[in-house]
Amino acid sequence: MLDSNAFLPMLYASHDGHTIKIIDRLAMQLEAMGIDTLPIDLGRQTPDPELLKKARMVLVAAPIRFGYHLPPVEAFVRDNRSWLRGRLLTVISVNLTARKAGKNTPATNPYLRKWLWRHKLSPALAAVFGGRLDYSLCCWWEKRMIQLIMKITGGPTNLDAVVDYTDWDKVDALAFQIAGFYTRRQKMESEAPWQAANAS
Repeated sequence: MLDSNAFLPMLYASHDGHTIKIIDRLAMQLEAMGIDTLPIDLGRQTPDPELLKKARMVLVAAPIRFGYHLPPVEAFVRDNRSWLRGRLLTVISVNLTARKAGKNTPATNPYLRKWLWRHKLSPALAAVFGGRLDYSLCCWWEKRMIQLIMKITGGPTNLDAVVDYTDWDKVDALAFQIAGFYTRRQKMESEAPWQAANAS
């Protein structure tokens, strides 16, 4: 049974499974620190609105696919902006652009910045992680498109290339940041419940 103040919905979508690995890594770290997590693949299921209403914290993660965050997450954020603005929100964007220095932080990554601006979100935490390039998972036209993008941006064009650009130390660091927010939240609620309610 999830306690209403002690669980973290982790709402995400994944195209080829890499974002799932990031979510799993975060969930493993957070669970080890005593935080219940509730991963929900928005591409496969619709979250229970009544359960989500109980959550004080929430994480939203989506990869970029040909210039856009995946539709299931995009639709969820669009339809639930007001609810998200009232929560301690963590937003994650996974994209190959983040493999490059100067575009690998929340302040410098164009996809994350545009996403937050478009939905008028000001998350408590934001992160951007490089994705995973694996041509073998793509159909022939996707391979050609990605190959062209990589050629233009200076990435691998060999169709045998498999490269994981995710900085897993940064993933672990984000888990500790989320846990820090959770701990402070719990302390506020134990010391001054009315103040925590006003801060949500």
